Order: sequence, then C-alpha cells, then structure tokens
Amino acid sequence: MRLELPDELVDQVAEAVASRIMARLEALADRSPWMDRAQARVYTGLPKGTFDKLVASGEIPSRGGRLFHRELVDEALGYAGPAAVARPPTRLRRRVDAA
Repeated sequence: MRLELPDELVDQVAEAVASRIMARLEALADRSPWMDRAQARVYTGLPKGTFDKLVASGEIPSRGGRLFHRELVDEALGYAGPAAVARPPTRLRRRVDAA
C-alpha cells in the first residue's frame, strides 16, 4: 500500500513536528541538570535493576547514589554528542549481541 501526500501537507506536518520538538527542547533547557535517583532512572529508560547495578558499580556517576548530573549520565551511557543519538552505547550493544 502506498499513500501519496501533497508536498504542502508534508511541509505542514514537518513544521508542526519541528515546532513541538523545539518546545520540548526549550522546556528541557530550563530544567536543572541535577536529577534524583527516580528521575535519573526514568531519564535513562533503563530497567530498575540494570540502573541500580550500573550506579553501584560506578558506571553511572552519582553524588552519594542520590544525585545525578544529566551530562555525566549521558557521557557514562555513551549518549553524549550528536552521533551517539543514532545508536545505543557500545557496552549495551555488546550485552545485547552476547545474548
């Protein structure tokens, strides 16, 4: 099945999506870079057990296991930089490949 859409409609949808993304990015920029444990776990999207193990091992840096800096969490998981957005962190890919 193939759906043909007029270019004007595609442009309108693209502009609407871009507008929503910009609004969300601006909202994120206004937030504190510090997160508590629950916020950090939700932010990473990792299962609770996996998150807890990575924090306990020091792979995800924290302040006393309670406070997490967004930038440091991103770096620890390999999400820092635009190229990292398109692929999962290397250490997580290895675990998936090994399974």
